[in-house]
Amino acid sequence: MTESIDFRMLFEASPALYLVLRPDLRIAAVSDAYARATMTARDEIVGRHVFDVFPDNPDDSAAAGVRNLRASLDRVVRERIADSMPVQRYDIRRPDGTYETRFWSPSNSPVCADDGALRYIIHRVEDVTEFVRLQSSGAERRRMEQEVFARTQEVAEASRRLKEVNAELAELYARTKELDELKSQFFATVSHELRTPLTLILAPVRKLLDAAPAGDPVRADLELIARNARLLLRQVNNLLAASRLEAGAVQPNYARVDAAEQVRLATAFFESLAVDRGVELVVRTAPVRAELDPEHLQQILVNLLSNAFKFTAAGGVVRCALRAAANRLVVEIADSGPGIDAAHRALVFDRFRQVDGGPARAVGGTGLGLSIVRDLVALHRGTIEIGDAPEGGALLVVDLPTRAPAGTPVRADAAIRLSDERSAEAVAVLTDLAPTVPDAPPDTARPRSRPLVVVIEDNADLNTLVRQALSARYEVAAALDGFAGLELARARKPDLIVCDIMMPRLSGDDLLIRVRADPILATTPVLILSARADDATRLALLRAGANDYLAKPFGLDELQARVDNLVNLRLTEERLRALGIAGERERIALELHRTVTRRLFAIGLQLSGIRSMARVPVVGQRIDAAVAELDSVIGEIHHTVNELDPPAADRVAFRAGLLDLFGQCAEHLRARSEVSFAGAVDALDRELTDPVHDAVRELIADIAGRATATALSLHATVSAADLVVTVAETTRASAASARAGVDRLLPGSLTALGATLAVATPAPDTTTWTWTVPISSARR
Repeated sequence: MTESIDFRMLFEASPALYLVLRPDLRIAAVSDAYARATMTARDEIVGRHVFDVFPDNPDDSAAAGVRNLRASLDRVVRERIADSMPVQRYDIRRPDGTYETRFWSPSNSPVCADDGALRYIIHRVEDVTEFVRLQSSGAERRRMEQEVFARTQEVAEASRRLKEVNAELAELYARTKELDELKSQFFATVSHELRTPLTLILAPVRKLLDAAPAGDPVRADLELIARNARLLLRQVNNLLAASRLEAGAVQPNYARVDAAEQVRLATAFFESLAVDRGVELVVRTAPVRAELDPEHLQQILVNLLSNAFKFTAAGGVVRCALRAAANRLVVEIADSGPGIDAAHRALVFDRFRQVDGGPARAVGGTGLGLSIVRDLVALHRGTIEIGDAPEGGALLVVDLPTRAPAGTPVRADAAIRLSDERSAEAVAVLTDLAPTVPDAPPDTARPRSRPLVVVIEDNADLNTLVRQALSARYEVAAALDGFAGLELARARKPDLIVCDIMMPRLSGDDLLIRVRADPILATTPVLILSARADDATRLALLRAGANDYLAKPFGLDELQARVDNLVNLRLTEERLRALGIAGERERIALELHRTVTRRLFAIGLQLSGIRSMARVPVVGQRIDAAVAELDSVIGEIHHTVNELDPPAADRVAFRAGLLDLFGQCAEHLRARSEVSFAGAVDALDRELTDPVHDAVRELIADIAGRATATALSLHATVSAADLVVTVAETTRASAASARAGVDRLLPGSLTALGATLAVATPAPDTTTWTWTVPISSARR
């Protein structure tokens, strides 16, 4: 029979100094040696808090025993690990209440249950006071004690700080890990939530596409919806896959596969893309049988091939090769693109990392594709490396074992087909990488009849959508990258530039800076379209010279309204500028007319006056010739002045010209004025409006010359058939005197258009002139 052992008796009789604490730092047990060394009694201290029993010496202001011991015990409670403390001074209270100087070497160790829960802390100390005192005696001993104490304090303080820092680092690490897990959980949740509405978009769209006839114009809109919904679904699937991989929720479903057939199946999806983009696709395979997850292998291949095609320009090469090694298979994906710099090769596998991540990056993406590939390869106990391809670009080498781990279930031969999810992903990849067909080069020699808007957007679908939305009112030219857009704007000199921020070759930020620095384009308004809707970005762009900012997604109605506002502002500025130039030119011409013709006329009169004094016939003939020449010069000046009358500039509209005429006349006569327009006045062709403008100008000149008007009005109305312009004058004199010169108000240029003029006197002091011009007689 085995004798039972009294472990309590053994513990209490131990010659070592032990104190047992509960997790709340209350004393649970104490050895006899510890009680003797600390001058305490077991019955008096068990159950009490350790720092109630052993406080700091109140007479020592530098005492740090409690603080250092608490830091060590807190670490044991928090991290469940042992902690050894440096030698330190910790004075002990005598029974009479005074304190005795002591030096100790403590250590604290956790005692945990089977479930890991902390049950006790063993506090073990060694009393090293005598050792410290034996090192010296007298004054030397006191000096030594002080030095040891000082060094002990320094070590204890450093240890305490180190433990606090370690505690902070541990807390930060735990918090960072928690945030990372929350982020992955958030992405997974959002991805799940988005897949349902995307399914409800794609399914009805496919149904409508199947029912729509081939020539139905609605098919283009339905295909646009389906194409972009598939792209969005691919991004959602990538987010979900990345989150599940990070959480360890993905495990390979091993099957026996023909790796060569899997490679040929994946590359077959890219054959049409290679032809469309002018890229040579080279596929080389060797017979390899392997135990892999075919779904994961397809995802690896599709992601790597799509990445290669993204960076390979027309005329380049993409190579996919499969070869066998010792119990392994090796897949190589190479391209002739720009390659990956050695300093960035380790970074491209980071989640959401893009080496070319600036606003002018050549290709888009979320930075998840290569991260997913790395995780799937690691899941199969393989490796992936990046190098330089013989073709000149990047070389990605995937090395996978051909055998599943021992004891892992392996399915029979897998069917050589892509799953529905992988097929949908491949279709989305091809849609994303499909080459964009550039517009035919614009005919810059043909004069434009409508304001010109240049649209710069690298997304082909959005580029087309914006062009179609604006083309009903404007002439639209488009470019798919910032550099091409800047060159197009310089060549066409548009009335408005609409551009994105994130664009290849030249970002919207840089394009805006160049536009404002260009003498030709400096005053051209710029409307920015961008998914970056934060206040800081919007403010920075407005300060850089953008005239307006529209965040994606946006409504076409709002886009149209903003474009209309900017174009109208631009045209108004040009009209005012042209009117100002024309008015100044007319003022100078009239001033010259008055000055020069008066002097020439005076010279002619003087010559005519001395004609009778000529005694010699030849002299008289020369005087007659000189007078005739002066009359001819005066006639040419009159003709030139008439030719210089406004409107001379192409961009001065009918409406603005009439407003200017009436404004100047009313100001000159100090008369009341009223002007109104109805219908599409600005859409009329100048072939029709210029003669009407000239006739109204003649009338206004007569009115200004009489200087009897007290009120003027003009009403222009455009209907489906006619342009009707009515001018009314209210005078201080009778209306009969105001009807002189009616014949010249309907010149041949108007009668040729079928125009008529009606003059009426609705009141004794009022006369009206009404021109009616058939619109069908001129182009609209």
